[in-house]
Amino acid sequence: MYHHDDHALSLMDWFCGAGRSSRGAHAVPGVRMARAARGARL
Repeated sequence: MYHHDDHALSLMDWFCGAGRSSRGAHAVPGVRMARAARGARL
């Protein structure tokens, strides 16, 4: 899920923890991680 405003692309990762997609998106200029959730118990 994403939202774009005039300054950045806000990204939400609801299945983080396995593929590191949140970390990769965070490294891209102009992308802001708004929320991330992990469903598995630690």
